Amino acid sequence: GWTGDPSDVERLKRMLADFRLGSPTEMHQPLLLIGGGSGTPTVARSLLTCGRMGFSMLANTSDRSRDAATLQPIGAGLLKEQLGAIDWADVLKQIIEPMPRRNWSALRTLLDDKVGEMRRGYLTLQAFAEIHGIQGAVDIMTSVLGNTWCVMPMTLEPTDIMFRLDGQVLGLYEYATRSNGARIADEVFLSPSVHMSPLAVQAISTAKTVIIGPGDVHFSVLPHWLVGGFAQALASNKEGRLILIANLTARDIDIPGFTLARFLDLWDRFLPAGREVYVLVHKGNVEYS
Repeated sequence: GWTGDPSDVERLKRMLADFRLGSPTEMHQPLLLIGGGSGTPTVARSLLTCGRMGFSMLANTSDRSRDAATLQPIGAGLLKEQLGAIDWADVLKQIIEPMPRRNWSALRTLLDDKVGEMRRGYLTLQAFAEIHGIQGAVDIMTSVLGNTWCVMPMTLEPTDIMFRLDGQVLGLYEYATRSNGARIADEVFLSPSVHMSPLAVQAISTAKTVIIGPGDVHFSVLPHWLVGGFAQALASNKEGRLILIANLTARDIDIPGFTLARFLDLWDRFLPAGREVYVLVHKGNVEYS
């Protein structure tokens, strides 16, 4: 009886009201992944394939999914618009996609499937969140799926990424679909301004290794730096190793004409000053399997 409409959330809440969380995955892993929606699960999938089972992931929640043609909210964006939810898109990706698709269970496939433009996982996460809180919803999904990694939304407050270009303020999809993509925005900011979740602060402060990227730089990686307290938390962890994945295959609308030197010059403005950073460069395509 899924309709793909936010009204499904109320029905799901009635069905899931008695569901209780099992043993949560250990949150404070020494390896922390921060980055893009599909890029970070790709790194996570590589770690699992290599036998590294435990790690943490921080999910960006500042998107608002829209139809590229009409710019009307769809999917997770519809839940954000109508229910005041955080954006669940990257959260769900990080929960589901690190597992190689050939090993997906029926439940993992069900949560990833769409009804219209709405993934069932978005509705389920929102229903659990209204019962157990946002992180509780993520932890329940993690436990039910048997994941060996944990996921934390960067912030528990709804917000949208915005772009200022030539004095005009654009939303993400207005910016990404504009006809003139010859240069990046004059300013990128969040509206409203928000702060990191307490668990996200702890994860960054205690990580031994932090892997940043890959992903669209301005759309999904740098938005983490716009969340209040993030840059300070990263800089305060002076012992952690920093690894930056230089994704030069990102869309031209995101990094128009970027060379590796220009990519690194951009990141030099955001990474903690005086820290050694290891940079991994990949210029080919990654097959999803």
